[in-house]
Amino acid sequence: MDASFFENRYCEIEYKLKKLEKFFNCKDLRNKKIIDVGCWWGWFIRFARERGATVEGFDYAEKNIEDAKKLLKNDELIFQGDANNINKNNDEYDIVFCSHVIEHLEKEELFLKEAYRILKQNGEFWIIVPNDNSFSVFFYKWCRMILNGCEKYLKKIKRYYWLKSICYGDDSHFREYSKKKILKLLSKNQFEVKKIISNGMDLPYPLKNRLSYKLKIFFDKHISRYTPGFFRAEWIIIAKKKLR
Repeated sequence: MDASFFENRYCEIEYKLKKLEKFFNCKDLRNKKIIDVGCWWGWFIRFARERGATVEGFDYAEKNIEDAKKLLKNDELIFQGDANNINKNNDEYDIVFCSHVIEHLEKEELFLKEAYRILKQNGEFWIIVPNDNSFSVFFYKWCRMILNGCEKYLKKIKRYYWLKSICYGDDSHFREYSKKKILKLLSKNQFEVKKIISNGMDLPYPLKNRLSYKLKIFFDKHISRYTPGFFRAEWIIIAKKKLR
């Protein structure tokens, strides 16, 4: 995909960016040093730079790095890396940002320890995770009991990843998060949650695989505001590094 695809995609999610700007109170990020963990195609990097921040970003997947460099014009501050072993100094960043990353990590707490290490004293951790009770997976949660008990056998079945994508919204997820679970996890790893909201709307299978991207955007933009908080697609969180 060429740079124009990502430019258009960035414009399409402008409504999301405005919501994030309000939640994070980040109209002015001058003098802030930020790292985007799992930057994908670089939308947050551009968002934060437009508000004056110095932003680096990395992703484990080489293809995602290539996509980010298309949007950000071959940026040298974008690199391939491992969230569980971040090659950066202690106390280096004002903000660590990650959106829909830790559910893909088998050992999530290794990353949280790394995020804590590279944050400055009183630095902030901005994190977005999928909601375990979202509308998109709520009706299929019973399937998880089957997966959790028989996963090693079911992996041999041809339709295993299809079943997992129904239960978790994405077949590469190891888990998703209730509000209670993500708050407990952050507290355990020395982060104090300052603010949390539920956001967005995703659709259950088979709709999510059959509707166009623009129609999904319409539901997320206009219908999600009428959706009860516990049914929304994700949790957006500001947490502060606790002093030890």
